[in-house]
Amino acid sequence: MGHLITKANARQMAAKSHAAKAERLQQLRQAIESVADPAANDEFRTACQSRVRVQLNLVNAALLRELQAKTVDAQAVDRLAAAQMRLSEQLRILEGQPLPGSRRPAPDRTRRQSGQQQVGGSAFKFPT
Repeated sequence: MGHLITKANARQMAAKSHAAKAERLQQLRQAIESVADPAANDEFRTACQSRVRVQLNLVNAALLRELQAKTVDAQAVDRLAAAQMRLSEQLRILEGQPLPGSRRPAPDRTRRQSGQQQVGGSAFKFPT
């Protein structure tokens, strides 16, 4: 029984391998360019937000139907509530909203004007 790999078919396999590698590199370059393009990135984010909002509306409608049924299936309500929470979290991230408490307020600047110092939003008068 002869060898399965000959010089001729080795060249063919190498050419196929190089072509596949070049195609993957081209796809990677296109992906990097699309991420680097803010307009394309913004379009993608907007499309994702729309998709998540549609899914959130569907889950909310299903949850309301389940809660208004004569017999409430607790597992179904739990699954729908969990799906609603996950979709809401995705939407929050896509909209760039921080988690509650994760942004610290800017430090208050104190103003000294004619013996007054503004502290925490109220004017405090130093005794003279």
